[in-house]
Amino acid sequence: MEEEILKVLKNETEIPEVVMTKVKNGREHILKGEIKQDMLPKKSQKIGKLIITLAIAASILLILITKNPVSAAIENAFGISRDSGVATIEDKGIDDQLDLVSTQNGHEIKLTKFIATKKKFAFDYQFKIEDEKLKELLAKMSAADVNRQDIQLGLFAEGHPENLFYGVVSQSTFEVRAGVFYGSVIANFDKETIPDNAKLTLHIYELAWVDQEALKQAEIDAQNNNLDSFSVPNALVYQGDWEYQIDNHILTQVANTEIFDVNQISDIKTKGDALQTSVEFNIPVTGGDLGFPNIDVKAYKNGVEVAGSSMTMDKVDDKTRISIWIDLSALDTSSVYEIKVFQVDVANDSANEIGHFKLKNK
Repeated sequence: MEEEILKVLKNETEIPEVVMTKVKNGREHILKGEIKQDMLPKKSQKIGKLIITLAIAASILLILITKNPVSAAIENAFGISRDSGVATIEDKGIDDQLDLVSTQNGHEIKLTKFIATKKKFAFDYQFKIEDEKLKELLAKMSAADVNRQDIQLGLFAEGHPENLFYGVVSQSTFEVRAGVFYGSVIANFDKETIPDNAKLTLHIYELAWVDQEALKQAEIDAQNNNLDSFSVPNALVYQGDWEYQIDNHILTQVANTEIFDVNQISDIKTKGDALQTSVEFNIPVTGGDLGFPNIDVKAYKNGVEVAGSSMTMDKVDDKTRISIWIDLSALDTSSVYEIKVFQVDVANDSANEIGHFKLKNK
């Protein structure tokens, strides 16, 4: 797995005055580097690498390799239904459908799905593509095989004035069908953040797009001039405060997880909810770049490699403690997951297995 040296990215974004008071706390967290987001800040990039914001002090955030989903059903699913945890709760008949519309500055955005636990939430949204400039930019993104969307969010719970959207890794993707923009966001908090029985309000503050041709040219120019980084301005920005009052209840199911077939892994702890399972464990290895070993962690569902998640690493005495999450829903009592940990030699791309273990819900 390619090693990334992750840096805090302070990417200040102007927000209209009308929403400034609502997002003040969240923006302060952003500027302090306390927000992790898997969406890609498009304004500034390192050559050959993408800058990802870093949130947890004294931890290294690595992105596991993303593989194909387990089944063709998930592969062909739409929006957040591609997430295994979301697919499980939908298969169990739990409703995540919505039909909420908000209009700002002439742009109507519809929220069509929303689901949440204390530690994770996901939603789908859509709008008609009527802006010729946006059509042009999306065509260039399609040609460049780019499907990540720059989106700025707020999440508020009734009785809690602060923006809950911090300490979170989010993935924002989109696709275009028949002149309609379909966006999806899946967000994982680093701890249980959403209050019990919370009545939530979701805010979309900004959608932004860059010109992929300008981005590529800026990269070429930077390489030709031996520059380490480059930046391009957004080519189009939708700003406002699209607000959605969520009636869907927070899912409160918890998992009873069994751990077995353990090899060279210790102190395994899991906590599963309806959308995902957090997993922490120790490996008997320390050292490597920045004091941490070069590690690759792979997850398998019923023997098939599945998409990974973000990972944090901490030193614990003579061991390294790893924290990840997998899309194992507490409602899934049939699937068997296996976690394998490898020590990677980046120079020759070889990997030696350190250890493994399996888990399933009872």
